[in-house]
Amino acid sequence: MKYKTLRIITDIILIVVGIIFLIFGIKDAIDMYNSSKISDALLFKKSYSYVPEDNVYNYVTLKELNKMLRDDSFILLIGDPLDSWTQVLVSPLNEVASSKDHKIYYLETTDLDNTSSNYKKLLTNLDLDGLTTPYIAFIKDGSIYKTYSKDDLYESDYDGAPIEYWTKDKLDTLKSDISKDIEALE
Repeated sequence: MKYKTLRIITDIILIVVGIIFLIFGIKDAIDMYNSSKISDALLFKKSYSYVPEDNVYNYVTLKELNKMLRDDSFILLIGDPLDSWTQVLVSPLNEVASSKDHKIYYLETTDLDNTSSNYKKLLTNLDLDGLTTPYIAFIKDGSIYKTYSKDDLYESDYDGAPIEYWTKDKLDTLKSDISKDIEALE
């Protein structure tokens, strides 16, 4: 009899715990589906694990970006979560922009329609033939102040992993350069 009672209590506890996990799992799935309920910073953190939850990244659409390129000043990162170079660069970019109290607008290339008029307009506005990742642009009053493409960020004959390429000295130099670029936007 004791064993049967203990078994029933254990089963009830397991069912309650299972329901709790199910509810929280469903809530996270709903939040991810309905991304307007999740902040851009948290959504970005889910794709880029090297940045803190209170990062400076804000998602932007092609249409919004083309409008901003008319006369705004801002920092733009074009990236893809599957690109290892972008994965490594988001943390130092976040660190510098955060210290300067600046946002970074982020355009993810994963699902972009490269045949759309907004895509073509963006290429024209940025004076590019196509989008590559990572691409960092400092825009001042709607004009390109400075850009960093993948080719600008590393030596072209390097064929190793980005995490190995970015030594402390190279990261410090990049952070210093980006800090100066941010100051030029002010």
